[in-house]
Amino acid sequence: MADEQQPQGGDENDKSMNTIADEPKRLISRDEIKASDDIRWIECPVDEWKKGAVVWVRTPTAADRDTLEFDLLADGKKLEKSAIRAHYVALCVVKGEGSHERLFDAEDIVWLRNKNAVPMNRIFGKILEACIVTEDEIDELAKNSGAASGVTT
Repeated sequence: MADEQQPQGGDENDKSMNTIADEPKRLISRDEIKASDDIRWIECPVDEWKKGAVVWVRTPTAADRDTLEFDLLADGKKLEKSAIRAHYVALCVVKGEGSHERLFDAEDIVWLRNKNAVPMNRIFGKILEACIVTEDEIDELAKNSGAASGVTT
């Protein structure tokens, strides 16, 4: 049929353009996106702080990430990469599985920056895994801020 068009970038035999796990692709609706349960909670051990202890990490929302980036760069601040971990931990560690209530607040960032790097890195790693933030994105954010070495937050 002349009116039928092939998907761009492939032909009928190119299933990679037309299916996910052998299921046909379909456009998701606004209501389906709105109703989707897309937040995840990840348990993270922090034995360094207390034997057998865990914290719960909630995947950040788009608004959380915007807030974080704004806070890190507000008022012409230059971004210090060492501040990123404490900010992300304060933003994403919540009071339990399924909770949206943060365990830490903005004032806690100062002392979180001075905690043992091992559990902080472990928590930060879980956050990066959950929201697929790459080291390149962090470097780009630092570059765009004109980062220098001493920032106080």
